[in-house]
Amino acid sequence: MKRMQKSNATLVESDDDLVALASMLNEVEAVSLTVFKSLLSFLYSPKSKPAEDPEEFEGLLINNSRT
Repeated sequence: MKRMQKSNATLVESDDDLVALASMLNEVEAVSLTVFKSLLSFLYSPKSKPAEDPEEFEGLLINNSRT
């Protein structure tokens, strides 16, 4: 009888460990997905086109400084 009680206690403890492990894995998954989405967003965000003509660049600087 004591042997059964001991094995049941071990089962309950391991169930608590499994619940904690599952919870931790869910959190890791959520963080991983957030980081992955941020990385993809950074990699595929539209890039601004550099000014090819130096005069055009100066015009952009002047217009931005007036606003």
